[in-house]
Amino acid sequence: TAHLKKGLIEKELKYGLTKRDYQKLMRACRKKVRFQNEHLNCYFDDPKLKLRKKKYGLRVRIVDGKKAYITLKHPARSGRKAVRTLKVRHEYEVPVSYKLAKAIIKGKKPVMDLRSMPVQVLRSAFSKEALQRIRPLGTIRTLRTVVEANGGSLELEIDKFKLFGHSYYELEVETIRPKRADQVVRWLFKENNIPYHPITKSKLGRFIEEWKKSRHD
Repeated sequence: TAHLKKGLIEKELKYGLTKRDYQKLMRACRKKVRFQNEHLNCYFDDPKLKLRKKKYGLRVRIVDGKKAYITLKHPARSGRKAVRTLKVRHEYEVPVSYKLAKAIIKGKKPVMDLRSMPVQVLRSAFSKEALQRIRPLGTIRTLRTVVEANGGSLELEIDKFKLFGHSYYELEVETIRPKRADQVVRWLFKENNIPYHPITKSKLGRFIEEWKKSRHD
């Protein structure tokens, strides 16, 4: 386990939107849409959220009902942040078959049975007993619209997603130049009269909050 790869380093900026702001942004960017797809994200943990408590996030994603991936994320050291809301994480993502992903999401096959880098990393960080209790917690459906910005050098991911009956809207930007990307977003928001609302809460973070509430209802 000492020789496990560190995974890719994901550097991400995130901005909260209201429904009205989302509609404004979609109108402003309609001529620069590169593609749109639908994600079904299923999150995994044990009932006591042991992965979450150590800041690990495990998901299986199905894209457009065709392709599927298993992904693990956990924080990476980032030093001094160029942008306050920048999130820097190790990301391990590998493709899995659609059929297998569906079985895992439905709880018919344990996610920890997969022979993949995300599972290897978890095995190096948690006990066998803890990992045996990992199960699907629930899903989020996301409509993602990817548009180009800054002359095509930057991709903006405009998301509309639903969990536990509530709709949310946000903008995500993955970039190796976060300060410049943040400036582009500020300008875009100002041009379209959209409030600048940077956030650090991930979709997993929102999901866990709502999952906890549902357990106490």
